[in-house]
Amino acid sequence: MPAAIAGGRTLAWLGGCLLVGLLLQTILARVDRGRVTQLETFSETSAVGDRVYYPLPVPLPNPPAMVARVGGRELVPVSYEKFQYRDATMRASARDSATKLTIYKSREPLPDAGDDEWFFVKTAANEYLKLRAQTAAK
Repeated sequence: MPAAIAGGRTLAWLGGCLLVGLLLQTILARVDRGRVTQLETFSETSAVGDRVYYPLPVPLPNPPAMVARVGGRELVPVSYEKFQYRDATMRASARDSATKLTIYKSREPLPDAGDDEWFFVKTAANEYLKLRAQTAAK
């Protein structure tokens, strides 16, 4: 007959707790894997990675034509001059459902903004067209 191990009951109890813990971990991991789409979501709030560009019309209309409609306001270009901003400094503000264009605002203060609210639409990587809002005609 084998000799009794000192603390044998405690070791058996700890081993049982370890097995229960591993079983519980396996069950919870399977539950989480089934809900991965609800638990893990990602939303890019900057312009990095946005590949939907606004193509400039040819010839350029005068006065500038509406680019997008957001929240009942038409967004029209201030001019057709393109501005260079880093994509990481732009913050997504809205999305035009008709054109699928994302409308951006600058995260950094603009030196020439004053009290005006400027919007931007992406024309290429790190290149934007400055827009202003006007009330939509009824």
